[in-house]
Amino acid sequence: MTSNAHADLGSILRYLGTTGLALIVLMLVLQPDVGFAAPLPAHRMSLFLYGLLAGGILGWFLCRLFTYDGPSRRASTAQAEAPAVTHHAAAATSSVTTIDFRRAAAHGFSVRDEHHLQLIEGIGPKIESLLNQGGVRSFSELAATHVDQLRQMLTAGGPGFKLARPDSWVAQAQLAAAGDWAQLRKLQDQLVGGVERSAG
Repeated sequence: MTSNAHADLGSILRYLGTTGLALIVLMLVLQPDVGFAAPLPAHRMSLFLYGLLAGGILGWFLCRLFTYDGPSRRASTAQAEAPAVTHHAAAATSSVTTIDFRRAAAHGFSVRDEHHLQLIEGIGPKIESLLNQGGVRSFSELAATHVDQLRQMLTAGGPGFKLARPDSWVAQAQLAAAGDWAQLRKLQDQLVGGVERSAG
């Protein structure tokens, strides 16, 4: 049974225990023939209250009995959840690109961080902002984006992005994410506005 089912069953037993004892007490109070009935009204009221108290205690005990998971079950649940948390943390860490700023500078790149998409030939401040709004915020994310998706973002951005050519952005981002600044420099030397000179 699930924990919710246990809780429901415990609540039902608690109310049944309280109600049952209360009905028994009322029967004893309203029927003097029963041997357990007290002759005095005050004693009858005390008996009724004691019955409610006993029913509440019994119900609480039954509720605890059917809803208690125990240390071993809580420990096993925590152990089962731990790998998932670790997996998500590892995934988040693996998406971060480590940048060798000195090596990048040696090839003429002034890199701010992995989110510096303006480093890509053909991407300016406005296009970088547009890509960020579309969920592309880093070299690794741009490297994993299909060029057709980039074209759709540019089209959705309006006529101001009509002249943008994203053909080489993914290849550039892959080199930047890999830290291959030498190859990125060589590639960008062949580009004008993100497009190869021969294709201009």
